[in-house]
Amino acid sequence: MTPKADLPRFADLRAIERDLSGKAEYRRLRANIQRAITAQSCVTDITEATGCLLALEKLLGSPRKRGTAERASTEGALMSTAVQLYARATGYGQSRGERGPISIAAELTPEQLKDHELLLVVRHRAIAHVYANEIIGAHAWNSDAVLIVEDGWGWVPMIISQRKHLQDEVLHALARQVPVADEILTRRFHEHLNKAVDLLNHSPVAIAVIERNLVDPKVVCGSEETARLMLARRGDGRVTIYERSP
Repeated sequence: MTPKADLPRFADLRAIERDLSGKAEYRRLRANIQRAITAQSCVTDITEATGCLLALEKLLGSPRKRGTAERASTEGALMSTAVQLYARATGYGQSRGERGPISIAAELTPEQLKDHELLLVVRHRAIAHVYANEIIGAHAWNSDAVLIVEDGWGWVPMIISQRKHLQDEVLHALARQVPVADEILTRRFHEHLNKAVDLLNHSPVAIAVIERNLVDPKVVCGSEETARLMLARRGDGRVTIYERSP
């Protein structure tokens, strides 16, 4: 059996960026590192949204527990999560200390922009918050009927909540728009990362900073096997480790 080659050296790019803070000559380098980190994180959001849509498509084709509250909740959770991940990656604005989104609106066609705006307003006004009886897109997502019902003892209250757990208009917008966002954000990630790497490789001082921030990939990735898997996929911007906490 051919022995495995030693893992190459790994360095902590975020620590490198911090080490270069306050040095004006590295402003471009630091900016591209920060943008690459943000773009990769946003690509991960979109990759997870894609996973939600694939899982939902498979679930909708299954007869299991169809018509039950459990099935409706699962369908709604997958659609809502896909919408929230899309909005988190591509929406507007951010709070202090937050990663924030990357706006893609300027790169969209008019039809794509309509899908984009629909997904953002659904996230803000139908999923993250409740605006009772408000029409969002083509439907009221959260509505109610507040009634009183006569029985043998008089009138008693009855309140009915109606929720749109699935909405075809939104599902179609997600199916069209998630791949568009994926292409734009992945391209941005590679642009920023390639600029940062080029600047790093042509700076003698920066090379010394890299040496100072070397890390053990087996510790960072959890195992040598995972480190090798991540290394093999390092060029696609989708290197993500999913963990379940005890």
